Amino acid sequence: MAYLIIFLLFLVSIKIYNYVFLKIQLNHFLKNRIAEYIIPLENEDLCEDFKYNIDENEIYSDKILETVKYYTLLPDNYDKNKKYPLLILLHGINDSPLNWEEKANLGKIYYSLLKKKKIIPMILVLPESGFNGKSWYTNWYKEENKRYEDFFILDLLDELKIKYNVSSFGITGFSMGGYGALKLALKNLDKFISVSSFAGAINFPRLIFSELKGLGLLRNLKINFLLTRSSNGKHFATVFGEEFKNVRKENVYYILRKKSKEDFENLKKMKFLLSVGEKDNSDYTMLYQWEDVIWEMNKRKLSYQARIVKNEEHRWSYVEKELPAILKFHSDSFMEEK
Repeated sequence: MAYLIIFLLFLVSIKIYNYVFLKIQLNHFLKNRIAEYIIPLENEDLCEDFKYNIDENEIYSDKILETVKYYTLLPDNYDKNKKYPLLILLHGINDSPLNWEEKANLGKIYYSLLKKKKIIPMILVLPESGFNGKSWYTNWYKEENKRYEDFFILDLLDELKIKYNVSSFGITGFSMGGYGALKLALKNLDKFISVSSFAGAINFPRLIFSELKGLGLLRNLKINFLLTRSSNGKHFATVFGEEFKNVRKENVYYILRKKSKEDFENLKKMKFLLSVGEKDNSDYTMLYQWEDVIWEMNKRKLSYQARIVKNEEHRWSYVEKELPAILKFHSDSFMEEK
């Protein structure tokens, strides 16, 4: 009983520590212009007289033993003989690629920005994650036929490059997709020009305390007892394994620090944009995770933009409000590369 009380007190102290540290660090970020505080506006002046130019395709991979669908939005007057930059948009857990359109108005925003010449012509690709929307864009722990990271980098990228005559790649994603985008880009710095995240799960050991100072021994413990409250939690343990050290190895924050030591010259060339809602700090602690990664990027003096969106939570309505800024960020990055 005494051990249980000590453990509960430990959990409460962690929550208090996180809350106080969050407030102090957020104030520092804004005061020193490390991050922008965004007051979202309704997307005005969207064109109503536009036509969708869309492809629907699928690809089978023996790395995952699945056929994965992907949808492609092509610019107006698309010329298959011309090279275009391509942006991949990864959806969140239990979502589908069509949510970008159905819940965030991607098509209307994209074609409106094109028509107003606020972005350059680029191709948008919306793939399924695989495994019924729950692949985590990751090679699963001890699962040979669930190598989703390999599928996206080795199979899908190669197909897209040939099919659409791609000049360069960018990648973005929401929630689980924000995790996938940053992880895939960080592990493959030579393949992407730019990467962004809408409220990504980019330091998920925040959920299980393995990255906090003084808790290194917990990396050898099992995470199962912390991840049994929901089906998503149990699935997380299936994908990443049950030991903290395995979770840590696939964590964006850890990969970023590792790349800073091993491949800093190429890391400096990557352009980052990380966005999060101001109120996205409850169930999934995305604001905490965003802070951790921005702190690290600022310390390393990387090329990044950081955005906190006023009053926004972990919803597709937040994504819709941020889409114009993120599409423009990737468009500008592609232009700079030219």
